[in-house]
Amino acid sequence: MIRGQKDERSKGGQYPEEHRKPGAQAEGAWTPLQGTLRPARCSFMTNFGDGTLFHTALQLPHLTSLNLYGTNLSYYAVEKMCSGLISPTCNLEELLLGKCGISSNACVEIVTSLNLGKLKHLSLVENPLNNKGVVALCEILKDPSCVLEKLM
Repeated sequence: MIRGQKDERSKGGQYPEEHRKPGAQAEGAWTPLQGTLRPARCSFMTNFGDGTLFHTALQLPHLTSLNLYGTNLSYYAVEKMCSGLISPTCNLEELLLGKCGISSNACVEIVTSLNLGKLKHLSLVENPLNNKGVVALCEILKDPSCVLEKLM
C-alpha cells in the first residue's frame, strides 16, 4: 500500500465486494495481481489406484514423511509402495497408513520392506491386520537390522 492511501480491506483481511471477481467467495487468499480468490489449502489424492505413483513419489530426495491416513490402498498399491520403500534413493522415515484398509497380507508386504528401508516411524492404526499381520510385525521388531523406532 502506498503511503497516504486508505486500506480498502475490510475486517478479516478481505477486500470489499466491488474488488472481487463476480461469483468469487469471501474465503481464501486474494491478491490484486491474481484478481481471484484461491483456496489456502491443498489436498492430496484419496485413492492411489494401482500404486504406480508411489515409485515416483518415494524417490523425491526431500520426502521424509508421508501421511496417507484414510487413503484406500489396494494390495497391489501396497506392493508398489514397498518396492519404492526399499529403493536406495528413498529417504522416507515416517509413514502414516492409518485407516487405509491394509489387510494382514498387505501388512506382511510392508514388514518385508522394513529391514531394507530407512523407515523409523510406522502407523497402521485402524487397519484390519488380524493375527497374521500383528505376528509379522512382532517378528520384524526382533530383527536387529530393523531400524523401526515407533510402531502405532
